[in-house]
Amino acid sequence: MLSYLNWNNSDGNSVKMAFKSVFEDLNISRNDFLYLFILTVFSILITYVLINLNEYIGIYCSDVFIYLSNSLVFAGYSSSILYLYLAPFICFLTSILFRLGFLSEISLYLVTGVFCIFGNIGIYVLLKNKFSSLLSLCGAFLFGSFSLNLLWWANGTLDVPAAALSIWVIIFTLLAIDEDSKYYKVAIPLLVLAIFTRYTALFLLPLIVLYYISYHDFFSNLDLLFLNREEFFLKIRLYLKSEEFRNILKSCILALILIILFSASILNYGSNLSFLTQTSTFASGSKGEIIDNAYTNDTFFYLHDFPNFLFSDNVKFDGVIPILFGSNYVSYLLIGLFTIGIFLFIYNLFNSKRKKDFRFDNLRENKLNCELKSDNELKEFNGLSDKDLKSDNELKEFNGLSDKDLKSDNELREFNGLNNKYIKKYFKYFVGILFVLLLFISILSFKINSIITITILLVDLVILFAFLKKNDINRELYSSNILFLAWFLVYFIFFTFLNIKVNRYIITVFPAFIYFVIFAINGILDFASRFKFFEFKKKNLLNIIPIILIIFCIFSAFTFPSTVHLKEDFNKNKVIADYLIQYDSNYASKDVAVFNQRSYNWFLKMYTIPLTDNQLSFLESSDIDYYISDDNFKLENYTMIYNKNGLYLYERIN
Repeated sequence: MLSYLNWNNSDGNSVKMAFKSVFEDLNISRNDFLYLFILTVFSILITYVLINLNEYIGIYCSDVFIYLSNSLVFAGYSSSILYLYLAPFICFLTSILFRLGFLSEISLYLVTGVFCIFGNIGIYVLLKNKFSSLLSLCGAFLFGSFSLNLLWWANGTLDVPAAALSIWVIIFTLLAIDEDSKYYKVAIPLLVLAIFTRYTALFLLPLIVLYYISYHDFFSNLDLLFLNREEFFLKIRLYLKSEEFRNILKSCILALILIILFSASILNYGSNLSFLTQTSTFASGSKGEIIDNAYTNDTFFYLHDFPNFLFSDNVKFDGVIPILFGSNYVSYLLIGLFTIGIFLFIYNLFNSKRKKDFRFDNLRENKLNCELKSDNELKEFNGLSDKDLKSDNELKEFNGLSDKDLKSDNELREFNGLNNKYIKKYFKYFVGILFVLLLFISILSFKINSIITITILLVDLVILFAFLKKNDINRELYSSNILFLAWFLVYFIFFTFLNIKVNRYIITVFPAFIYFVIFAINGILDFASRFKFFEFKKKNLLNIIPIILIIFCIFSAFTFPSTVHLKEDFNKNKVIADYLIQYDSNYASKDVAVFNQRSYNWFLKMYTIPLTDNQLSFLESSDIDYYISDDNFKLENYTMIYNKNGLYLYERIN
């Protein structure tokens, strides 16, 4: 018994040590738990408020009906399997609640709401890797109060949950590469879950590869391949035996298992893996179908509407599409801070380079002064005296040199250092020209294919990483900054290229946007700390900036529901479905045709037959028992038994 207790105690201690190690790697201390508690309470409360709001409004995004229908299939109900490949991860989790008896759209709201909370906490952890607790909290509150986020928060859509998973993928990627490779076993499986939540999360993969290559100095290894293959292959063999490679291999096996499980589940229910063809379609340069309701030729939609996405005073619906209006001054302040953050990052790089060059010049001058001796010291160094050295010819003979071989001090310096100087100088120009050229090509290729643009841009950033490392600039000054810049650009470019533009798609750039906003505020606070004018009781007075922003975010988040204005009843389909359920208790065993299959598959909890207005002759000749339409028809074999809000329920009479 004692041995069991001792084992149990040691096992508990090892778990505690493991958690302590993770928290240390995440830079989370005991002081952070208060901030995390405040953030978690805020996130839970706003999720509760928004679930109630979404239940009141009704389902206005037709994709939500697909996810609910898919969840029904996973829960064992009969429903459409046409789009079963969409969001299997979230749908599988929702189906668990369905099996437990919670057969309501609130189950999906709850699942997506939990991921929103998860994402909000993730923003804090992500920022805490580099910034103070207060600034990290400020960034998390920004993410949890942006109008666009709140519009799609806990309403069954997957953009915020996908962004949440993406945040944690980046967190563990940074840890895996910078701290301990064991975190690959979390990062890569999380990436798979993010992809099976929303397939655009696939763009995280090149970001991970970019950061990995930057750490392992791709170009130096490439040089080694051409200059010294024996050493290169030795290095490869050593790497294949390293712990990092073993952890990457294990993480890839875990990822493969998840991919097989999701794919097998989809195929097992009789659906197909259509996401593969969709991926290849977009990779080939497709901008989307013209028949899509969200189709637009407005290339700069996300750019000119971005202020509205941050803090909006008004939400109106154009049919079923919510549109944000009336951005306030805080939106423009944040965009200004984002711009400052980008320029501050660039300035820090150049400033670091100048300081490095200045230190290098001083070191080189000191070294030369130490190495260059007077003639007498040189003679002494060679173990000779004036008596020993009779003439210049004897000196030449002693050294075995001729007049042509002997160089002056200046020539010797030039001989030793000039070539390296010119090589470095021209290498710098070459890299600069190549960087600009690739950037120019990526901009030109945007009209052709966003994937080409993104690929060239990432190659450009690999070159930038290599150049900065070649110049011995501290990696901490640029590595994460370039990663977040790449995150923002990759997604912004991809969604801008598409002609199918829905405001919620751009949510995935918010974490990177917030990073540079906080980066700018941190820079401002650091600058102010140099002046006693901004100091009060040894505290920086400008710390009031993030505090004011947090207060504004709380106020904005909880008043958001009052900004939503409805013109249309999004629950009218549910009203007709509820009437049919009450009218015929055996409706589930009968054939029901509908004008809107997505919604009625969910409301009736069964597979319905899609029927359009030009198929009425088929309807008349069929054995379909009920027909729900948004038009008032005179049908020979059907009679209208109920109508409400422009919807009509017909029952077969012949």
